[in-house]
Amino acid sequence: MNSTTPCAGTTVPAEGVSHWLGGVLRTATLEDGLVRLLSYFEGDASTRTAIWVWPGPQLAATGIIGSSRFYDVRQQEFVGSLPAPGDLAHWSFPEIDPALVEIRPCRTDPPVRSNAQELPAIRTDVGVRSTSLGALCWVRSERPVVTAAELAWLSTLIEHLAARELQLRDAKLKSLAEFAGGAGHEINNPLGTILGRSQLLLRQEVDPERRRWLTAIGGQALRIRDMISDTMVYARPPIAKPRPVDIEPLIHSVTDRFDKELAQVGIQLHIRIASPISGSASTLNPQLSTFPLDPEQFQVVCIELLRNAIRAVGSIPLPNEAGQNRRIGLRARQRSWQGHEWLELDLCNNGPELTPAERTHAFDPFYSGRDAGRGLGFGLTKCWRIVTGHGGRIGVHSTAERTVFRTLWPACRNAAGE
Repeated sequence: MNSTTPCAGTTVPAEGVSHWLGGVLRTATLEDGLVRLLSYFEGDASTRTAIWVWPGPQLAATGIIGSSRFYDVRQQEFVGSLPAPGDLAHWSFPEIDPALVEIRPCRTDPPVRSNAQELPAIRTDVGVRSTSLGALCWVRSERPVVTAAELAWLSTLIEHLAARELQLRDAKLKSLAEFAGGAGHEINNPLGTILGRSQLLLRQEVDPERRRWLTAIGGQALRIRDMISDTMVYARPPIAKPRPVDIEPLIHSVTDRFDKELAQVGIQLHIRIASPISGSASTLNPQLSTFPLDPEQFQVVCIELLRNAIRAVGSIPLPNEAGQNRRIGLRARQRSWQGHEWLELDLCNNGPELTPAERTHAFDPFYSGRDAGRGLGFGLTKCWRIVTGHGGRIGVHSTAERTVFRTLWPACRNAAGE
């Protein structure tokens, strides 16, 4: 039986290539894919390996560390466009001298080519990346050097897993939007009848107790109407109309609205409008000033993220267990990623850490997580809809120290520069 060896330690029958690829690429999440990829890469070996992935200008790198039998999935926040090699070594093997850790960047250029001893080349619709998408780390004394062919295969598979992670989340939310649009339209009709009849009866009613009942019915009907209105906006949002706007006064116009509320609950708001991040070869402006986006929709995102942060921070005592006061940070800066320019807006708070379920469903409509903070259920969902409508990205990273919601707004209509 002919066989191929795509990665060290494992042999895949030639007739099982499609099944082997499908097992990796059809995993439910990026973390599941990395777990399976490590198992294939290490096979029966017990050496320690770390695979790190950062699929875009996001908040954190995701890594799987260990052997195929014993492993740990982690997330590590990093500053800048790429994690530093020293950080990758420390995250992977904190007890090992970084000089003893081998680090190989994973990228898809040049494209993978097939030959008699390799699996067929994978075609990707993501495009060739000019910088690394991830990294492979191992202790030099514990395993043989990874071949160029193995690294090329690993890079290509990581490319697919990272792209699929974003595609799956967006597809899920778009499907929910279609459902929301249809359900909202159907609910509006009987709701209008309930609201109209309750108002008519209220005008004719003189009994105080019955008037309270009818007022309550009308109030709840209005609440449903507002919820349906948000549902329709989520399902069919207005088209974004980007134009060059001055970012700093736009942000301050939002934060000024919350001055009184922040003072009442004892929250310190720190605002930083920064120049391009260190090491980022931004080409638009030496200082962050104007940026092409829809100002009204940008303000909606700022308002919802700030409101969400206030609810989260407001739940901790003053001062908290670490002796820190309630704090929210808002930072805007320009950065480059994969040859494109972005506006990066971070909303940070020192409230309670989000659970894994809350992080997974943070942008789902009506999700009732502790720190979801959506009012009627659409605050963060609207943020996702607006940001993706600009061709941008939104994500969340949460630790015991702080929770960060990051939005990225492209200089062009979408991330492809079109």
